[in-house]
Amino acid sequence: MSIVISKYWWVFTLRGLIAMAFGLAALLWPTLTLYEIILLFGFFTLLDGGLTIFASLLKGNDKARWPQLFEGGFGLAVCVIVLVYANMGSLFWPQVAAITLVYHIAAWAILTGLFKTITTIRLRKEIEGKWALGLCGAVSILAGAILIFRAGAGVLATAWFIGIFAIVLGIFFMFIGLKLRRLRSDLNQ
Repeated sequence: MSIVISKYWWVFTLRGLIAMAFGLAALLWPTLTLYEIILLFGFFTLLDGGLTIFASLLKGNDKARWPQLFEGGFGLAVCVIVLVYANMGSLFWPQVAAITLVYHIAAWAILTGLFKTITTIRLRKEIEGKWALGLCGAVSILAGAILIFRAGAGVLATAWFIGIFAIVLGIFFMFIGLKLRRLRSDLNQ
């Protein structure tokens, strides 16, 4: 099992890079319009969901398949919802669309965090460094809960919070990817 998972270390690394790029964009350009934030988040969930589904379909990854498949599918569903619903809403009701976007991001963070935690539990005997994936899930759930209770916060504060969350998420994924890469090189020796 470790051989199969470590073979695709680059999937986790790429997810980390994508999350960090999204986070940096949210931090460096907090004055983006609602439309641009929607596009960035939609693109982020599209790539992250697609990579998660790809990882779930790897041969021999049976213990993590269903939680990862649900996590990726939910990411793709949120992408479609955000790009269609929030995009149309920003034209007619910008304030409502902004709060709705925050709730979509919060729901995405909580549910993907839950699926990461389930994946960690199912793989607890299979891989080293699983604590990073579990901590990634816990941070996602916590960030989603904070977003729900602070949905009315200012746009700038919300953009910074989302940016920091995405960077932390990216760091965890990069760590997992590099840990799996090291495992892969150890197994090949």
